[in-house]
Amino acid sequence: MFITLGEVAKILGGTLENGKADDKIHHIAPINEAQKGSIAFLRDKAWKHFVYSSEAAILVNQDWEFKEAPLRAKLIRVKDVLMGISILLGRRREDLHPEKLGVEEPSFIGEDVKLGTEIYRGAFSYIGDRTQIGSHAKIFPHTYIGHDCKIGDHTVVGPGTKIHPYTEIGEHVVISSNCCLGEDFGFFKGVDEDFYRSLPHIGKVVIGDWVYIGVGCVIDRALLSSTQIEDRVKIGHGCGIGHGSHIKENAVLAGGSALAGSTQIGKNCRIGIRANFSEQVRIADFTSIGIGTNVTRSLNEEGEAWTGLSPVMKCTSHARSVVNFSKLPELIKRLDKIENQLSKERGSNK
Repeated sequence: MFITLGEVAKILGGTLENGKADDKIHHIAPINEAQKGSIAFLRDKAWKHFVYSSEAAILVNQDWEFKEAPLRAKLIRVKDVLMGISILLGRRREDLHPEKLGVEEPSFIGEDVKLGTEIYRGAFSYIGDRTQIGSHAKIFPHTYIGHDCKIGDHTVVGPGTKIHPYTEIGEHVVISSNCCLGEDFGFFKGVDEDFYRSLPHIGKVVIGDWVYIGVGCVIDRALLSSTQIEDRVKIGHGCGIGHGSHIKENAVLAGGSALAGSTQIGKNCRIGIRANFSEQVRIADFTSIGIGTNVTRSLNEEGEAWTGLSPVMKCTSHARSVVNFSKLPELIKRLDKIENQLSKERGSNK
């Protein structure tokens, strides 16, 4: 990586302070490791002492003031620090991982497949009949894409991923390695039977634009309609999305979360690591679910935060419960004292 501070300021729409426009930047570093020739970012004022001691360039909020001591670091003031570092990291990733184009052999492509321009298809990739793949898509090695699928422009399918027939994926989607989309999963027990049978599912999976799906995720096809992932949803590593579920736009699911069939997650929800949802649960928009929470009923109040292993409860109620739990030893002592006193009074009344 080689870029000047002036170029960084221009790219990010920021202003340079205490540095020269032609000063060179060679790499991005954490603020506590950044040295001369590197660039870091500051989002927490607890780390602001580095602006007085570091020789690196540092992205800072455009409105923050530093008056405790003379500045040593070169500051680039921006409106959104995290957005700025995201842009720089994206450029750096492009340097580290140059764009792949063309076809690696051996690979297989079926009949009546429609391919856009500037596509990469990795070795041992399989594309089924009548599938459509948009321009600038990246299909990495050892992927399986079944027949009659649709994959939009600029979408990336990671190595080892399986996309089953009739799956529809939008534009600018990232599907990480070893995922499985559109698998047929379901079972039932007959009226006079004491064992389970497989229940064929003939629906599909539909994924919107700008979606991220982490490593090892499984998204089941619906029984008859669609399992839906709307635009800009982010799904962490190792999540399971049951058949017929619906995750609305801009929701975020942290790694290990599991949704039973026909679960609905509202817009802008935040789901903590390893949260679990029972079948047909409905979660209101802007809801936050804590780490490891087991959600066994619908949560219909928008904007609330919930936590608890069992049962689920509001965070405010859980906080009070934790305080009360900490008081239990003292409460037991007081109860013992009262019981002893009552026993003595009973004895004296005989």
